[in-house]
Amino acid sequence: TGWDATCATLALGDPNADPPVGPLCDVPACGDFAAGDPCILNFSPASNDKRCCQAVCAIDPICCDTTWDLECVRIARTVPSCPCGADWDCGDPCAGGCCVANFTPKCDDESCCDAVCAVDSFCCDTEWDLSCATQANQTSACTGVDDACPAPQCGDNDSGSCCFANGTPSCNSATCCTTVCNIDPICCQVGWDSVCVALAVDNCPDVCGGGLECGDADAGPCDEVHDGPYCDNQKICECVCLFEPFCCLGDWDETCVFIAEDLCP
Repeated sequence: TGWDATCATLALGDPNADPPVGPLCDVPACGDFAAGDPCILNFSPASNDKRCCQAVCAIDPICCDTTWDLECVRIARTVPSCPCGADWDCGDPCAGGCCVANFTPKCDDESCCDAVCAVDSFCCDTEWDLSCATQANQTSACTGVDDACPAPQCGDNDSGSCCFANGTPSCNSATCCTTVCNIDPICCQVGWDSVCVALAVDNCPDVCGGGLECGDADAGPCDEVHDGPYCDNQKICECVCLFEPFCCLGDWDETCVFIAEDLCP
């Protein structure tokens, strides 16, 4: 399937394996060219700059014993004998992803990073936190098809169900999504909200069958198990279905009730 860290560890030798495995590869040492650059994730033990490598591994031996990971890179950026420099740049591959909180300054897509930091300099000066990630997912420089955080498209599985407010633009049925967005483009441009859901219920009976939606009196109470999707409180119903989409697609079961009572009061 894939040569992952477990495979690499075995190749380097594992006396605790059953049966024990002797070293099949020469483990890179500090200064070896094959060890990789100390300023980026190199996925090997050690790095090719001997003085930098020894200084980093004196702080964190795992960097030489197992793999030169992001923590090793962060240490290298603080060690004077390393050629990395302490500053992170927009577009730096070690700065972390733009679409999630990465806890470093800046992020790894230059244009997205620049756009977000123009709005909130904290993201570049201090830390790319959840607020920065949220901003990235709402900024046009980040959300294009070829950008760092592409917005979900009609038919994408991660777009969320068409039958309830899913927190993303578009929904996971390409036909229903296209139909609704032809009526109300906002559903694909901004977010799939309760208006989009109502349009989906009216125009996509094969996807959102039964004519019900969150908040309908006939949908059944949110705090009781019942056949069919949805429940009679719109706010609670939409909250529950963000946690568990099945509650707006299948039966309103014990899990839906639990979420309604404990997570969406």
